[in-house]
Order: sequence, then structure tokens, then C-alpha cells
Amino acid sequence: MQTDNFKLFVKDEDFKMKIYKIAEFVEKYLKKKYPKEEFKIILDYDGIDERAVIRIVFKKKLKMTKNTEKEIDRINEIIDNVSLRCHEKFNELMYYVLVTSDLEVL
Repeated sequence: MQTDNFKLFVKDEDFKMKIYKIAEFVEKYLKKKYPKEEFKIILDYDGIDERAVIRIVFKKKLKMTKNTEKEIDRINEIIDNVSLRCHEKFNELMYYVLVTSDLEVL
């Protein structure tokens, strides 16, 4: 888990620990539910909206084919599922947290 910017900008230790707990939950959920997906998690902080950002970076080898759209749809489905589980488990904190994704094309 990459946390450099998050550690730099978030000073409240209690808030940090809560966000780490959510990020660990996301990581465990992804490994259990989607074991074949390669990803890394980056924690960041959006100072404008004052929200922690849990960014899931999926590592994919993609070529522009019909399957490309299916892969992107799958990533969107995964993010929707992760966000839903986070809202169920950490509802009171989700106003301060954004779960999002990026795609690292290899």
C-alpha cells in the first residue's frame, strides 16, 4: 500500500487509523473476491474536499479489442462492489472517503 501523500497531509492519527482500517478491508476484500486481479492500493488525501482517497490501481495488459470494453466494465463492477461493501461496513466514515480506480496498462 502506497501512503506517502496521505501521511504527509493527514495529521489526525485517529482519522488515519480509521482510513487504514478501511484500506485494509478493501485490500482483503479484493484478494478474496477477485484473486486473479493484479492491483495496488494508493492512499491519498483531497485537501479541497477534505476526503481520503483510496485508489485501486488495476494492472492490465490491454489491446484495443472487443474485450477491452469488457475488462473496463469488470473494473467498474469491482469498484461498485467494493464501494458498496465499504458503505455497509463503514457507513459513518464514507462521507470522508472516496474509493476509486485507475488502470495501469502494461
